[in-house]
Amino acid sequence: MSKPLARQYIIGSIHHKRAFGGACGLGAIAYITQTFFAQEFPEVARSGVLSNFISYTQAIAKVATLGGCEQQSEDAMN
Repeated sequence: MSKPLARQYIIGSIHHKRAFGGACGLGAIAYITQTFFAQEFPEVARSGVLSNFISYTQAIAKVATLGGCEQQSEDAMN
């Protein structure tokens, strides 16, 4: 019975890029926020104060519909 030997393994460099969904991920979170406002504060959501915010979520939805998010996530992997 002998003591086990500790060996150090060097595997080279590891590259990792952390991302949070990019523009389409942020757009999805914005849409959830928009629907929350519409549910909880309908008078604010319909007042026009959030019109730029609503335009942003609609633009991101259009990008996602056209497949822009899928291309973006593939690029991030490479």
